Amino acid sequence: MEELKQTIIEAVIEGNKRSFELGYIGRTQITNEKDQNELLNVDQVCKEFGMGKNKARQMFKDPELPVQRYMKEHKVRRGAMIEYIKTSHDNLSTR
Repeated sequence: MEELKQTIIEAVIEGNKRSFELGYIGRTQITNEKDQNELLNVDQVCKEFGMGKNKARQMFKDPELPVQRYMKEHKVRRGAMIEYIKTSHDNLSTR
């Protein structure tokens, strides 16, 4: 039983390493083919990065994320969002 647990743990660790190497964030693979300077709104961030609207709105309120305001809509550069997600933010951690 312990051997099976260890095998599963090693497989999960290896899968996580592989995902990081391939450039996955959440459930989405980040590629350099997309324009890193394209501005995304909350709905686009949710769709592209596989997160809920509440989490995206919470991120948009964080002063560390360089959000730009256009009329009433807030937008963020795709490249800035990727860099933001790659770093740890204590205020966004779930309880």
